[in-house]
Amino acid sequence: MSNVEIVSDGTAIGTKVYVDGEYIEGLTKIEILPIKPNGIVSAVLTIDKVSLNMRPASTDINVTDMLLEEQIRTELLGNNQKN
Repeated sequence: MSNVEIVSDGTAIGTKVYVDGEYIEGLTKIEILPIKPNGIVSAVLTIDKVSLNMRPASTDINVTDMLLEEQIRTELLGNNQKN
């Protein structure tokens, strides 16, 4: 059984998505994919304006222009340090 539940009254405003019983805010699109013969339903959920907080695991940058490499490294790391 899935931990995702889509509940709808047939209108966009009346459609709610819950994950583990918690209402998910910020959805801008729900695409229900074709139902498979075994009854499995898949959906694609779109959330706009997502906050993404990630750090690169590695700073290996392969470019031929050393100045460009340092600019990219600075943007990714926020400083001029090399790993």
